[in-house]
Amino acid sequence: MSVALLIVDMQQFIRNELRSGTEFTSYENIENMSRILVAFREKEYPIIHVRHKDPAPSAILSQDSPAYPFHGFKEVAGEPVFIKTTSSAFGCAPLVGYINDSAISSVVVVGAVAGFCVNSTVRAGADLGLNMIVASDALISFEIKNKHLKSGVILEVTLALLETRFATVLDTNGILEKIGH
Repeated sequence: MSVALLIVDMQQFIRNELRSGTEFTSYENIENMSRILVAFREKEYPIIHVRHKDPAPSAILSQDSPAYPFHGFKEVAGEPVFIKTTSSAFGCAPLVGYINDSAISSVVVVGAVAGFCVNSTVRAGADLGLNMIVASDALISFEIKNKHLKSGVILEVTLALLETRFATVLDTNGILEKIGH
C-alpha cells in the first residue's frame, strides 16, 4: 500500500474561529492530527499540505494573512504544498498529478473543516479511484449557529455519509496501527 497523509486547510482561520468562541469538535482532534503527522514523518511517508486561497487579498484564507499555516502544521522540506481555490483539494490539478506520479493509492485525510472541504476532498478522491481513509477524531468541525447544529452532530453525519460509499473511517489509533506505528 502506497499511502500518503493529506492535511486539508490547517490555516489561520481556525485559530480565529476558536478565539471567537465558535463551538467546535475539540482540541483533542487537533492533537490527534499532530500525532498522525508525527507518525507519517517518522515513517518517512509522503505528507501533502493543501491550503485554501481566497482570491480577495484581505480575506482570512488569503496566503498573505498572518500565521497562514496553523501552528504546528507548517510543511517541512520535501512536503509539497498545494493551493486550492475550490472546496475539494482534488480541484487542484497539480495535486492529482503529484498523487499519480508518486503512485499513491491510499490517502489518509485530516484537517478542516469536516462538513465542507474535507467532505468534498474525500468524495473527489474516491471518485478518482483512491482508497480514502478519514481520521474520525482528527478533523475539525464547527457549529452552524444559524441552523442550531452543533459541531459533533455535523461531524457524525459527515463521517456516516463518507463511510457509506467514499471512505474507510478510522480513529487515530486505527490509522497509526494501519501504518505500522
